[in-house]
Parts: sequence; C-alpha cells; structure tokens
Amino acid sequence: MQAAQIAASARVAREKGYAATVTREAQQKAENRVNDAQAFAAEDLARARAEAIHFAADEQAWKQAGAAFLLERRYHILSQSLAHTPLLILDDRLQGTREPVLDLRQYPALSDSTAPQKASTK
Repeated sequence: MQAAQIAASARVAREKGYAATVTREAQQKAENRVNDAQAFAAEDLARARAEAIHFAADEQAWKQAGAAFLLERRYHILSQSLAHTPLLILDDRLQGTREPVLDLRQYPALSDSTAPQKASTK
C-alpha cells in the first residue's frame, strides 16, 4: 500500500513538473508573439509616418512647382526603373514620327500589368 502511494505521489509530481514546463513554454511563445507583433506595429507605424512626411513634401513641391515637379518626378521614376535595364533605343526617324521609342514589351515589370499579354506559344 505504501509503495503504491509513493508511486502515485511520484507520478503526480512528474505530471506537475511536465505541466509547469508546458505552461512556461506556452507563456514564452505567447510573449514572443506579442513582442513580434509590437515590433511589427512600431515598424509599420514608422513607415506610415515617413510616407506621410514624404507625401506632404511632394504635395508642397507640387503646389509650388506644378507641372515642372510632375515632369521631374516622371524623369526620376523612369531613371530608377531603367537604371539596370539594358535598352534598345530606336532612331525616331524609322517610324516617320519625331517621337523617341522605348519598346517595353520585353520588360514586363516596366510595362502596364493590366494590359493584355501575348499568349504563350509553348
């Protein structure tokens, strides 16, 4: 009888230890998730604030410079987009118009993603 009580007490102690371990692990995981969420929220908020400042600066520049600002912005975006892209520049006189031509069909990232794409021939 006494041996059975000792064995039962040992099992109860072992299960309490296991429960404590599982509880600590669950608490640690929960704390890690809360910390990760708080860090993500802080980073997201900082990005949003930076974008708001950038937008306000752009709005002020547009109000002061108007079309010139928009033209410079287009040139800047085009320069960034084409900085690492090999270009094939065609002479504008080939088509009989005076406008330069950039064939962006071979660069899908630069072309309009909403435009219909050629069907694959594979």
